[in-house]
Amino acid sequence: MSAAVERLLATAAAEVGYHEKASNKDLDSKTGNSGSANYTKYARDLDAIGNIYNGRKQGYDWCDVFVDTMFIMTFGVTLAMKLLCQEYSGCGAGCKYSMGYYQAQGQFHTSGPQPGDQIFFGSGNTVSHTGIVEKVQGSKVYTIEGNTGSGSVQVARCVYPLTYGTIKGYGRPDWSLVDSITLIGWTGYVANTGDEGLNCRTYPVAGNVLKAFPEGTALYIIQELNGWGLTLNEGWVSLDYVSKTAPAPAPEPKPEDGAADYAKPFCAKAVAKSVFQGDGTGDYHWTSPITRQDLCVVLDRLHLLD
Repeated sequence: MSAAVERLLATAAAEVGYHEKASNKDLDSKTGNSGSANYTKYARDLDAIGNIYNGRKQGYDWCDVFVDTMFIMTFGVTLAMKLLCQEYSGCGAGCKYSMGYYQAQGQFHTSGPQPGDQIFFGSGNTVSHTGIVEKVQGSKVYTIEGNTGSGSVQVARCVYPLTYGTIKGYGRPDWSLVDSITLIGWTGYVANTGDEGLNCRTYPVAGNVLKAFPEGTALYIIQELNGWGLTLNEGWVSLDYVSKTAPAPAPEPKPEDGAADYAKPFCAKAVAKSVFQGDGTGDYHWTSPITRQDLCVVLDRLHLLD
């Protein structure tokens, strides 16, 4: 499995358990305001980008919106739209149209699913549901899907026989694009975070924490959304803590008062072990800059290399 597919599946897996909302509130909570009115953070975020679909999709069935959001949150808009074979301001929120985009590019398969594929379900001429293939084991295909589940409508893992009658087929992104495409963005620097650093998440606001960037880290931002930035090959960070100005270089350390006195016992120990000679006055100086080879000899004579 490629690193790109692993990143996509990690983003989707972090969303398992997210509930559809009863109204347009608590959208970033996984289970808060659970209901069946088709309100989700996924539609909110793609609506905010503005040119993904041919209109706003909040309040509509959202299985395809979920898939598209996972690609966009992982790779940024430019690359995700290419992977999904979709056109801007198009009909990609509809399962039938999404499947058609793959077919038009010769990237649709009726068998042999692979992790990272977009799976489509339906009967006859109807395409009614979609998700992401997580893995294939034996005679079964495992998926992560939005707008599914018994009881609460949510993001959930599902499993089907490969021969399941309503599987229409699989759209396969061209994963070679992940390494070949040139992304346009800007470089920022982590600032004002203190000792804890800046959390990098799978998803803005409430996503799982992947890592923390130390103060001063350079980040390449490939997408901005509601005050958050997607970093190249990483995850999402709050732009409140990213500056476009590089941090000033750290000042050269200066010897503190009393540093020479502090070093004298160690120098005396080195003289006693014949590492070098003192001048008889209690002061100790190198007569020439120490070389890498000299340092190795010193460490060996002090038995630090034993």
